[in-house]
Amino acid sequence: MNNLRSIALAFALLPSPLLGQSEAVVRRLVLQGVSVVDASLEASSRPNRTIVIAGGTIEDVFETGAKDVPADAELLDLPGRFVVPGLIDGHQHFSLGSTERRMARLRFLLRAGITTVRDPSGDARVLGYLGLQAERGEILAPEIFYAALIGGPGFSEYGPVAAISDGYTPGLAPWVREVGDTTDLERVMIEARVVGARGIKMYRYLSPELTLKVAEAAHAEGLLVWSHARIRGHNGSDIWATRPSQVVQAGALVLSHAGHFACEVQPCRSGEERGRAVATVPPDHPAIRAVLQDMADRGTILDPTLVNAEVANDEAYWLRFAAEVTSLAIEMGVPIMAGPDIPDNPDDQEFPLLNRELELLVSEAGLSPWEALVAATATAARAIGEERRRGMIQPGMRADLVVLEADPLSDIRALRSPAVVIKNGEIVSQAR
Repeated sequence: MNNLRSIALAFALLPSPLLGQSEAVVRRLVLQGVSVVDASLEASSRPNRTIVIAGGTIEDVFETGAKDVPADAELLDLPGRFVVPGLIDGHQHFSLGSTERRMARLRFLLRAGITTVRDPSGDARVLGYLGLQAERGEILAPEIFYAALIGGPGFSEYGPVAAISDGYTPGLAPWVREVGDTTDLERVMIEARVVGARGIKMYRYLSPELTLKVAEAAHAEGLLVWSHARIRGHNGSDIWATRPSQVVQAGALVLSHAGHFACEVQPCRSGEERGRAVATVPPDHPAIRAVLQDMADRGTILDPTLVNAEVANDEAYWLRFAAEVTSLAIEMGVPIMAGPDIPDNPDDQEFPLLNRELELLVSEAGLSPWEALVAATATAARAIGEERRRGMIQPGMRADLVVLEADPLSDIRALRSPAVVIKNGEIVSQAR
């Protein structure tokens, strides 16, 4: 085990390609005359501000005219424009598909103002390489944070496992593991860290007891814990089924899919039973309220995936149930993050599905535009462990910013058409 820890430490201490470039000139960029909108301002904006960016960091934010701007800075005079933090798509999947298609999707998202994405399950070799290229600015892409996927006995036989662990025996790749009662979970978590996973995602066939053990092992190694809200049982049985309340009690930080909360009330041993539960369980059932209250008390984040509910299911009651659970969650104080969990198709879309997710949060779940914006910035940043670096417009934070022509607090659809996108202090897209 000490050898594995040494390997993990060695990876963490690898020198950055920028180290040693002590004489590199720090570029300064100034946005002047803008209205700032972020999570620190409830349902309002801070008008006539100047944002000073040094390198990839926000150096200062002040009322325009209150201070002199650096003489060597590139100045963008933007009166009447609105600036929000770079958006974070909290639920995407990139590792499958052709390289050309993957790169087109990443460019499409970044140019639309999505500067960071969370991929909770995929091939870590692909995601790690893409993430490194994105971090270095070698490709036009958002930053990528990803997980190691964890399932219980029989998980290796689940179809997608083989696809994202090519070259490994299914269930034994460090980023997609089948575990059981005798598995060395400490080793599993260290290997996940070595391949660059920010967290784990608990997915299928985990009993309540094994769910707790997996979450505890992840926390012990400093990994975030993400999960489906309900962890499906094996072969339609209840043997390894775990309800949302048990996932919350295990200490998961993020629960995905609001539709799964019906499984707190009725058995969901198959897709058919889950559909029946979603169609018949009241979204405000006392058992669901109890889970949401526990989430609010713990600060557990709900990733409702309303676009998934809208697109992946023909019946309208899927979206209605998911939206009403989300509405109740925000009312009870549960943090909400935004992610569509449906791949974007740049050839057929004018704007990313994250925008559709935000608009559904407003139109169907009743969130205010400000609450929806927070779901794709500050809350999503906490979900990936980046709340001290991303998701806010404050000195010391990463300079990931989106300049808008209109006020997103008046209409969340203003996010569809960014005028300027800045990632890590560099302008990566600018409307003509």
